[in-house]
Amino acid sequence: MTDINTLIDEAINHVNKTLYEVIVLYKDAQHNKNITKILLDRFFEANTIVNILRANEELFPSYYYTYLQRLIKVLLNMENYIKEITQYNTVIKFLKTKTIEKKFKDLCKDYDDNIKLLNFTLPIEFKFINPQDEDKILKEDIEELLKFQQVLAEIMNEKVTDTNDKMNSLIEDVIPMHSLATYASLHNLNINILNESPLPFEDYERIDDERIDNQPDNIRPRKYFHIKTRELFAFKIINIRDKLNQVPVFKKLKDCQNIIRFYGITRDENTLFVVIEWAENKNLREYISDRGQDIEIRLRLKIAYDIAKGLNFINSIKVHREICSKNVLITGNNVAKIIMISQLLYNCDHYDENKYKDYFVYSAPEMLLGEIMGERMKSNIRSEVYSFGILLWEIAECRIPYKQFDNMEIKKKVLNGYREKFTIDTAIPETYQTLVNNAVDQNSGRRPMFSKMLIDLHDIFKNYISEQLTNSSNIERSTPATLPLVQRMTNNTIATEDESAIIHDLDSFNYMSIERVIKEHNLNIMNKNILYKCFDAYANMGNPEAKYWKAYYITEGWSDLKCSTDEKNKIAAQLFKEIADRSDGFPDAQFRYSLMVMQGKGDSIHIAMRI
Repeated sequence: MTDINTLIDEAINHVNKTLYEVIVLYKDAQHNKNITKILLDRFFEANTIVNILRANEELFPSYYYTYLQRLIKVLLNMENYIKEITQYNTVIKFLKTKTIEKKFKDLCKDYDDNIKLLNFTLPIEFKFINPQDEDKILKEDIEELLKFQQVLAEIMNEKVTDTNDKMNSLIEDVIPMHSLATYASLHNLNINILNESPLPFEDYERIDDERIDNQPDNIRPRKYFHIKTRELFAFKIINIRDKLNQVPVFKKLKDCQNIIRFYGITRDENTLFVVIEWAENKNLREYISDRGQDIEIRLRLKIAYDIAKGLNFINSIKVHREICSKNVLITGNNVAKIIMISQLLYNCDHYDENKYKDYFVYSAPEMLLGEIMGERMKSNIRSEVYSFGILLWEIAECRIPYKQFDNMEIKKKVLNGYREKFTIDTAIPETYQTLVNNAVDQNSGRRPMFSKMLIDLHDIFKNYISEQLTNSSNIERSTPATLPLVQRMTNNTIATEDESAIIHDLDSFNYMSIERVIKEHNLNIMNKNILYKCFDAYANMGNPEAKYWKAYYITEGWSDLKCSTDEKNKIAAQLFKEIADRSDGFPDAQFRYSLMVMQGKGDSIHIAMRI
């Protein structure tokens, strides 16, 4: 029969093991890290107590074993709580019921009560945070979690209502599907994709594209369009032996704006294709190579923010992607999207020296060190943060990282702490540079959480837009007495309207540049209401071209102004006159203003002068 001392030893070993597990949870925490730290301090205290008991167990009565068992139960409850609140997919249930704070306080009370049962006085004093500061930390962590949820919900398609609920439901649905697919892959099983209803191949027609037609089909996807909707798609030949176990997962993510949409499969006789969203601007590496420093700072920050949303979402569903610029596609509207199935877009058997080099470019130092030691380490959340940091530098600088070095030089330099530097006097915000430097820290424990990077990139991007709005407003501001009607309205709006509403207007059309908006107008494809909002937003920022186009759209009846026709004509006439009077000359504005005056439209003062 096992004696009481052996049982106590087993209980103490259990406490020690639990402490180690909680330390790992703390390191990998994506949310509520400060709350976890408060609880971790209690685990350290409990561990110290039980190890002193072990050293002096002959001094303690046998009923202490019962107390230890109670303590272990409380510690296990605390560990489970930490598991649930540190990852988004499991903390959702607490957000729904708003019980994070209550559960925390209940656990702390249970712990304190059980420690008192031991009636134990430690030779050293554990200094815990006082209750008032604990409450403050608790509220700060919860507020940050709620902000993360709000920011992440921006990934949902703008047509989706109740985005938080829809997003959370999607996450809860996808995780078990992904687990099943992963299990099937690990056990060499193949989920029959032919159970999926194939898309009718005859509904699509191929488009010639010189950028891809000169490359083998196993390297690049084919470009197709839907005969009825005219929507573009990418077709990639796949082999029936390919284990597409993630097909149901990919299709579930159709409402995620920063993940390339997966539509399904189609067949042309004996050829099987996977059908995904077409990205007109190719992958991010090619996008940067084609445009270089011509990419506006605003757009660079937006691309970084787009990718952060995509990465955080797939992290929340426990799907991990190789983070590099070739696994990010850029749509025709300059929206960055994560490609979930890059292994289908590029033949895995095709040797690509640049792809092999990318492994060294984006690999964290601990991963490279593991390779040297003969231990191929599995990627984890901290190494992925490092990879994202390198990608953020690439986006900001519009340059390929470590391009001047070969693979061995990259490995040596990274292990010795070398990182690519930002250009001196760069226009990239300092907060962005600091975030990148922290993300590529040699010490993985000092790197930020993915969730924190998303919030930071959200704030960096929105603040940059706000500064642009403010600067534009200051430049264009004139004395009220000399302002024409529309400019008075614009300045009053900027002065009184919540700035976030203006940013939201820009966000609604993916922050297209004014040049891009004009191009879309000339193509005559995009909805006129959306284009008007674009011109209106840039007009409010003081852009003269946008003011001209805003006036033009008003006269054509494409605006969303809720006023009489006479009032609309006054606004349009004032805008045309303002642009016509500029020294840099807008002949079209001069013509259209004169035409309105001749037709008796617009400002009554100018009409009276004509008479």
